[in-house]
Amino acid sequence: MGCSPTKHFDIVASKPRLKAISNHEKFFVCLADPCTKTSHSTFISEFSSLMEWSVIIYTTVLLLLLPPPCSSDDRLVPGKPLSPGATIVSNGGSFALGSFSPNNSTPAKLYLGIWYNDIPRLTVVWVANRETTAINSTSSSPTLSLTNTSDFVLSDAEGRVFWTTNVAGEASSSSSPAPAAGINAVLLNNSNLVIRSPNGTTLWQSFEHPADTVLPGMKIGIKFRTRVCERLVSWKGLDDPSPGPFSYGVR
Repeated sequence: MGCSPTKHFDIVASKPRLKAISNHEKFFVCLADPCTKTSHSTFISEFSSLMEWSVIIYTTVLLLLLPPPCSSDDRLVPGKPLSPGATIVSNGGSFALGSFSPNNSTPAKLYLGIWYNDIPRLTVVWVANRETTAINSTSSSPTLSLTNTSDFVLSDAEGRVFWTTNVAGEASSSSSPAPAAGINAVLLNNSNLVIRSPNGTTLWQSFEHPADTVLPGMKIGIKFRTRVCERLVSWKGLDDPSPGPFSYGVR
């Protein structure tokens, strides 16, 4: 039932609850109940809509002000070790670096590797400690660390080293010393794991140490400084990343 403020009603003197000054005086009367209910419903509806928009605006501003959750997840720095179960993901989300265990390995063998991050089934493209297997245990789990001497070290709490790079050793035999601070390691979106100096110089990269897979941007050849022939070496088995009987490279 609608309510209009233009309707006029005469107030008769016989109604004691209204005081009429003159029989000819007219008042604007609005039916109380219908008008009150309509106004109240409209107010609640408009207030609810306003609150919903306020929440949306507040959430949007908060998300814009917060740093991206994966802004630094594609790199390692000294003092930030990578533990089993943790991964770093390339900026484009294509590849991940972390520890994995082959199927049916007892006790649980751990390998440091790089795999496709956007494929549900584990598809490994690079393995670091192929020749030295790490064992996952609650007392001493292996972790990957980037040292201040620009080296990767995969070791456990008992001091056992399963794999390491030799950036510091190569730098000591060259004309340019390894930087002491400001280094970082980043996983690129082509799967290349790179150790960089503060000025962006590449000190070490996994593309120069292939496993069994060639990816776009990777080159197989002979290292200029060390004259070492780079080779692809097959896995020993479907669930065994250790070096197998087949290889491919330049001789």
